[in-house]
Amino acid sequence: MEVSEAIERILLGESLAQVVAAWREEALAALGLRLDEARPETFRPEAIRFANKVCRTLGERHEGDSRAETALAVWARQVDEYDVYDALLSHFRSFDGRDALVRRGRQLFPGPLTSHWDDTW
Repeated sequence: MEVSEAIERILLGESLAQVVAAWREEALAALGLRLDEARPETFRPEAIRFANKVCRTLGERHEGDSRAETALAVWARQVDEYDVYDALLSHFRSFDGRDALVRRGRQLFPGPLTSHWDDTW
């Protein structure tokens, strides 16, 4: 699955978790493995890297789109990855729970990485 397909699926209502799981399943199948045959950590780092690319693209190309905002906010509550926090908090001004995510993000990624997350939006 390419990032563009992932974005399309998310904008049609799939969650980032569903899309990342599908990406991982495709990667396993490419090696001739079934999901039930693989260890949970197989392709996990690669799946997270893919998710991070998807998050960046959602933030940069779909700023203001409530579908992208929702997908990113839900994913940010599930993972501790800078890319989702930055895509969400840099490109979406107001959503339920934004203040809590800014606080959590600044705990996870202190310093200059988060200084551009304006908490007064």
